[in-house]
Amino acid sequence: DEMKNNARQCLNFSIDCLSSENDLYRSLLEEKFASIEHVDGDCRSIDVKYFLENENGRQLLFEWVRRYGFNFEQSESMFEAMKNGKSGSMWQSVGTRLIASVQKDKIEIFEEREGDEEIIIESQNLRISESQNLRISESQQLSLSTYVKDADFKLIKDPKVAAQFDMDKIAFPLKLRHWKKGDRFKPLGMKGSKLLSDFFNDLGFSEYQKRNVWIMEDSNGLILWVVGYRINDKVKILDSTKVIFQCDLES
Repeated sequence: DEMKNNARQCLNFSIDCLSSENDLYRSLLEEKFASIEHVDGDCRSIDVKYFLENENGRQLLFEWVRRYGFNFEQSESMFEAMKNGKSGSMWQSVGTRLIASVQKDKIEIFEEREGDEEIIIESQNLRISESQNLRISESQQLSLSTYVKDADFKLIKDPKVAAQFDMDKIAFPLKLRHWKKGDRFKPLGMKGSKLLSDFFNDLGFSEYQKRNVWIMEDSNGLILWVVGYRINDKVKILDSTKVIFQCDLES
């Protein structure tokens, strides 16, 4: 009996040690991931080189993605995609709406959007010299205004700050939506039109950016603006422009 008690005590002690070691392991992992994980809105990402240059990179990748519902087989597939430079590969988390995507320089995890989000902008709410605020995300809003072009007018050239359009070239109501395959527009300064997918690739967009950037189009289906990036050359301000429709992008 004494031998059994000693064996039971030894077993319990071993279990306690293993449990403590596991707790320490998990705690150290949390600290590590907190220091290397980049958070942008609802997107979390880690540089690909961290996993590829670490001798335990394969295991660390699994420990990171399993927190978000991805399994071992998916983790192995992600690691191989990173190793082989397969940018754009994507996986759906088991039982959740999370997406993992391997990019050229990082792997990102983000929540898939529910349905097709749309925001409508009616012209009757845009009175001359008055502004209207429109929240488009948790961190961004648009300040919409219309005004007569006069001698004091200044063209804003930074697309991250604002977009200005010739009011007479726009058909209301306007629609804010997300990108869909086949979308095409004529970027400001270009002679011809371009697929938005090619435009995104030129800018080095990740899958998260492609899925979440807002597109503004008018009632004729003309894409006016890739919000925060470029307007359509067809609706730019000219010397002949009389009234301006302006969208200030505020964070």
